[in-house]
Amino acid sequence: SIPDELMRNYFELATGMPEEKIEELLAEGAHPRDAKAALAGQIVRQFWGDAAAIAASEAFDAKFKEDKIPDDIPEYEIRADELKDGCIWAVKLLTGPKLASSSSDARRKISQGAVTLFADGVTPKKLADPGADVPVVDGMILKVGKKKDYIRIRVK
Repeated sequence: SIPDELMRNYFELATGMPEEKIEELLAEGAHPRDAKAALAGQIVRQFWGDAAAIAASEAFDAKFKEDKIPDDIPEYEIRADELKDGCIWAVKLLTGPKLASSSSDARRKISQGAVTLFADGVTPKKLADPGADVPVVDGMILKVGKKKDYIRIRVK
């Protein structure tokens, strides 16, 4: 999340990239996303090597370009006694694992269509009603927001 106007500073201070390559990446009409991807790749390559840079780039593309569910998402446990007839209030589904900062934030995200459930781990279903009771399935995946925060729900 580097502001576009600071990209040159980051290239100059954090990489050993030649000036002509920096100019090419930051030229007028060039997409800032491409420059940011190149910067991220260069920094990862410097500290962790080529294989790590390739893996990080592929993981980024899978999550943000191809909209794939990452393999290594965190898990959140819901106790079975917290469920009512196998369901939980939609707002609590977001506030419990801290995918929303408050109940009103959770309601807003749900109302704006920023919450998607994958009950079977694959098929997306938008959560639209903040007042709804959501059926909880062990292993279901919850995706929230523009930055695509994912969490796998486990029932204990």
